[in-house]
Amino acid sequence: MSQVADGIRGARFNQPRLPYRAAVPMETVRLRKIQQPSHVERLLEAFASRGDLLPKDCYQIRASGALSPQLQRVVERAIQKGHVWACWADSYHTWLFTCEMSLPLSRERGSPVLQVDVYDEAGELKDAGSWVNQQGKWSRCVI
Repeated sequence: MSQVADGIRGARFNQPRLPYRAAVPMETVRLRKIQQPSHVERLLEAFASRGDLLPKDCYQIRASGALSPQLQRVVERAIQKGHVWACWADSYHTWLFTCEMSLPLSRERGSPVLQVDVYDEAGELKDAGSWVNQQGKWSRCVI
């Protein structure tokens, strides 16, 4: 780069030119983009609906107001923590999933890792674990 370009860059940002630093690894950038709530929500929906966790005749509940008061409280706590949620029900049961994506575990596995909590219709925690999708199949992470 020329001295003129260096001078323009420094003047343009009103900062002295800093020594070159290694860029953030591309994998971390990709994983941070995946960490956006809308993307994590899609991953959670795929996990629950394609992970053989729900009966075939379930329907998804998208409005938190349609949930029981107990599940509404669970959803509120999850949202306050920055987690996402998804819920399904059939005639007899309700399954609420909350999750966040673990950046360190995702980086280690080279694929998004979801830390998922599963609640029943009474708001009781029934399962918690880390899950990764490899080659289209969700499996529990052994930590």
